[in-house]
Amino acid sequence: MVAASVPLGSARAEVEEAEREGGGDHPPRAGTVAFLAPGEAPSRAARRAVLGSYGLLEDRDDLAVLSSQELRRALAGLPAAGEGDDPLSDVRQLVRESGGDGRRDALARLGQRLDVDLLITVRQAGEELEVRAFDVARGAFYRGTLMLPALAEPDEDELSGFVLPRARAASAGRGGGGEDAEPRAERPARRSIWSQWWMWVIVGGVVAAAAVVGYVATPTRVEDTGVTLDVVVP
Repeated sequence: MVAASVPLGSARAEVEEAEREGGGDHPPRAGTVAFLAPGEAPSRAARRAVLGSYGLLEDRDDLAVLSSQELRRALAGLPAAGEGDDPLSDVRQLVRESGGDGRRDALARLGQRLDVDLLITVRQAGEELEVRAFDVARGAFYRGTLMLPALAEPDEDELSGFVLPRARAASAGRGGGGEDAEPRAERPARRSIWSQWWMWVIVGGVVAAAAVVGYVATPTRVEDTGVTLDVVVP
């Protein structure tokens, strides 16, 4: 049976508690991070990589990750353990929605629900895993992806090298002072007017109308057959 209350935003709470108890003995954390495998049915490799990433990075002093095991299962796309009411049903729903057309909105709401700075998405792309970083406060993905082999365990140095700078930038942006932090988050590209379907309908209509007008306005020529009629008047 799943407990009725599952701590959300536990990574941030643990950071604050550690800072209070440690008295500054530990280096500042880069930011709070959650890993997830977005979509309705994430691959087994993506689920394994999500859970493995938590295991690799949870003991680092320079990064804060979610500690709740049940939350990790939900973000990996796994069903709730046990029977009864699922207190994380809304989290699982957001994870499923984060693989669709409105994934940015779903990811932003999921990050706010978890109270984290950065979401790391892991999805399978052929024989590799595509890892991307989503800035919750800005509602945008960071430029660049990390490609990992689908059948191997993630490398800690490679993974942390990708996550840490983005977590720092996301944490700084959450406080209002990170707009110029690198790496920058990529915004949704503005679509050109020429990429809109209705513009091509208008252009096609104008061309067709011009062709019709040109045809109607062209004078009709009568070809000379070369035949001469001699008219005799009696």
